[in-house]
Order: sequence, then C-alpha cells, then structure tokens
Amino acid sequence: MIRVVIIDDEPLLVRSLQTMIERCGCGMTVVGSANDGVTGLSLIGQTCPDLVFADVSMPVLDGLSLIGRLREEGNEVPVVILSGYQEFSYAQKAVSLGVIEYLVKPVNPMQLKTLLQKISGEIGHQRQRTLSRVLQHAIHGEADADLNAPWVQELRFDCWKVCFGVFQYYRKLGVDETGEAVRQRFGRLLTELCGRQDAWCFDTRYPNEFRLVLLSGPESQAAARAIYEGCLGAEPKKTVTFALGGTGCTLAQLREADARASRLLQTQAAFASSQLLTRQQDPAPVDFSRELDSLRPLLQKQESGQARALLNGLWAECEAKQLTQKQLSGVIKAVLRQSPKAELGEEADYYVSLLTENAEDYAALTSQADALLLEGGTDQAFRLNDKSSRAIIGSVAEYLQAHAAEHISLQSVAEEFGFNYTYLSYLFKKNMGRSPSEYLTACRIERAKELLRRNREYSVKEVAALAGYDDPYYFSRIFKNNTGLSPSEYRRAEPTNQPRQEK
Repeated sequence: MIRVVIIDDEPLLVRSLQTMIERCGCGMTVVGSANDGVTGLSLIGQTCPDLVFADVSMPVLDGLSLIGRLREEGNEVPVVILSGYQEFSYAQKAVSLGVIEYLVKPVNPMQLKTLLQKISGEIGHQRQRTLSRVLQHAIHGEADADLNAPWVQELRFDCWKVCFGVFQYYRKLGVDETGEAVRQRFGRLLTELCGRQDAWCFDTRYPNEFRLVLLSGPESQAAARAIYEGCLGAEPKKTVTFALGGTGCTLAQLREADARASRLLQTQAAFASSQLLTRQQDPAPVDFSRELDSLRPLLQKQESGQARALLNGLWAECEAKQLTQKQLSGVIKAVLRQSPKAELGEEADYYVSLLTENAEDYAALTSQADALLLEGGTDQAFRLNDKSSRAIIGSVAEYLQAHAAEHISLQSVAEEFGFNYTYLSYLFKKNMGRSPSEYLTACRIERAKELLRRNREYSVKEVAALAGYDDPYYFSRIFKNNTGLSPSEYRRAEPTNQPRQEK
C-alpha cells in the first residue's frame, strides 16, 4: 500500500480527502493526519509516508515552511500542496520547493483521481527499482536505508534457486558467454510471464545459476511452476532445476531462505533430470564398492576394453537410480581415485567439475570419462609423453593468446588440435597449472588492462569488444572478479600512458 499523510486545519476537508484517496482504487491508505505544520512534521517522521498532502495556510508552521524543513532534513517525500488561494506566488514558491502538484480548494474529485493515478504509477516504478536493490542487499546481509521502509517491511517473498544444466559446474570465468545468454533468455521469460512486476532475477557466483524472488501471494506457487515449465520450453537441451528456499519470507528471512534453497539444490538436484524441488528428502544410499574394487586393477593394467565396459555399466546404473548431482560427484571422485595417475585423485574436485561441465547426459559423461581415464584407448594421438604434451600445450597456449579477442569455443580449439576437450583440459592444467578457460580469461584481462592504460579515449564498451566480450556489463563483472576493480576504477588508478607510435 502507498502510505499517505494529510496535514490541514479543516477537519471536514481532511475526512473528505481521506475518503476520496482510499476509494480511488490506487492502492493508497491514509496513515495519519495533523491540523498544523509542527504536528505534521512529527507525524511524517513517525509514519514515513510515501505521499503528503499539506495545506499552505496553517497555524504554527505553514505548508511551504513545512516543506522547507523537510528538504533541509533530507526528506524528499512527494508533497501535494492544498490552498484556498489562487495567487501565482504560492504556486511559484511551491514549485521551487519541489512539490509535485498544487491543488486549489475545494478539491475537484476527478482532478484528484487523475493525479492519484499518476502518482501511484510513479511511486510503483520507483519502488520496483528500489526493490531490486533492497532484495539483493537483504540476501547478502548488506546494509540499506530502504530495508526499514514501512512499505518494504509489509512485503513477503518466495525465494528460489534456479539452475540450468549441471549444478555448480566448474566456472568458465568468461571464456564464453553461455551463462550470460541463458540469463538474458531467463530475464525475457520472466518479463513475458510476470511483466517484471512481481519477479526478480539475481546472478550468483555461477554463470548457470540464478536467484529468483517472487512476491508472495495465493498465486505465487502457480507462477513459479509456470516459470519452470516456461524454462523447460525455452531451454530444451538443458536440464532445469528449481529449488524452493522459503515462502512468505520477510526481508530479514531472505538470507536464510536463500541458503536453504542452495542446500536443497546441492543435496537434491539430479544429474541430467529436470526437477521442481520444494522439500528436503533423503536420497536413497548407493554403494558401488564392488565395481570400484574391480576397476582399479583394470586401469593399472591398462586393460581399456574391460575398464570401459565396467564404467559403462556403472554409469548406466547411476542413471537408472537417478543419482543426485552430489551423489554422482562422489561416485566420479571415487572412480578417479582408482586411476594410477596420481594427479586425478589429488585434484579430483577439479576433474569432477570438468567431466560434468560439458556433459548434459550420461552418454556424454561416459565418453568424457573414458577419454580422461583411458587417454583415448589405443589412439596414438592420446598417448603422449611429458615432452610431447608440453610442446602441444605450449602451442595451444600460443593459439589462445593470439586469438583471445575473438569468439573462441574451447571445444573447437580442442578439435583443431585433434583432442577431446576433456583430455585437452586435463593436459593443459597439468602443464600450465590452470585450465584453458582460466588461461584465456587471463589473456583477455591483460589485453583489457593494456587498452585501459594506453587508450583512454576508448569507452568501456569499446575496450570490452577489443578484449573479446560483446556485453560490456558482463565484461565489467569478469574484470572486477579478476582484478578487484571495475574497468573505470582500474583506469583511474593507473598512470596515463600514451599509445605507441606505429612505424
């Protein structure tokens, strides 16, 4: 509701105005009235209204003086001036104080209704912009003056986590803009289904995962299901998981609701299976100790055919039991630790993410696991000694550095060099100490730094494009994640360097 205060020394006008305001159908309620400016000033401080009606001529403190005091205190609440006088000087002074309208008594009901509809729309748009910031601050536990605004405290919310594809897959750190494209499609879907009036989407640390906050109400659960089904249609090649953290939450409860949604997603999200998760359930336990005991000697003896057959059977059983992402990660880690290659066990978390990152189904997972564990079977191209792998990875690194500003698909880069992407990533990290995606991002960030230092006439958008990013906002987030500064902050902090003269 939009909260209104009326300050006027005519009781009959106050009652009449209150009736018209509350019956106008604009979602307004009168939270208090006063018959002089001093009392009115105190009432405004106590009730924090969204709109004030104030008479020009009142005892103790007149309306214009009241507005002046409010502005001196930094209170920018919208004010409508009421007056029985029609002198231009009053209107002129009222405009200088920033009032939004000057009404002459007796108030015309139709004129008032038109004004209230206009004000209601403007306040609604402002609240929508404010809510986006307030909700994000509430989720992160950050301070915000508007968190305590009465109209904000009255609201209740449903808190969801939404994941497209594999839950919390290894972060690509801006190598491609797949996550950004998904976010844009998700945003468009929310606009189509909710008009962006009762739904807010916020990024998380993962490019395929988002926070969804809905204004709580009788239809909010149905709205969430409609959004979920819309996502299934919009992203037919991806699994979609919605996890509910809480309904009817106050702002103070949102942070814990967000944490509950994350826990539900982490423990319940199934690999390669779309779900709408609304409650915590204990998944059925799994035990693959017999298969793992049989796998280790096969890998040690490099009996690739038998090892592949055993793995295929294991993955098929995982799929039949609809293992959660957490359970499957545990199985993959256990499988990697059966390998005679020590680094697979030592960095199992990285390789688990690497395997699931590009696998939207079990068939893809099986193929990539074979490539990683068995090095491509008998294919000579995959059996490299350390010297050969260093030479090839050096060439890949040079290629990434030379083409960093272009649209690069790491899958196509792997194919260019004759490798499976998973195995190339394994070799790259082994030799370079970082993944190909991290390396490419580092190249792009260094390129952006140089452009920001040396070409100060370039806008951030131009720098982003020259560094390999189409979306300047996405680029700015990636840049700050890697440097701790926004592009503009970095440019201000660095000394000016003139560009080199071309010969």
